[in-house]
Amino acid sequence: AQAQDFEVLRYDVTASLQPAANAVEVKATLSLVNQTTQGLSATELILRINKDARVTTLLLNGATAEFSQK
Repeated sequence: AQAQDFEVLRYDVTASLQPAANAVEVKATLSLVNQTTQGLSATELILRINKDARVTTLLLNGATAEFSQK
């Protein structure tokens, strides 16, 4: 497997605490540039987050994108 090579241009994280539910709702926006070289393209982006986190939506250039959670 090829290593990922992305540059993070900017990020924005908003968190909303929900004490009654013992939870937090987080929205994160990442702006990345694919830095993969030598004619290769990156077809995956792996983000490691807490195993209890649940991703509900993923947008790529404003359009809904497929994703999987393990």
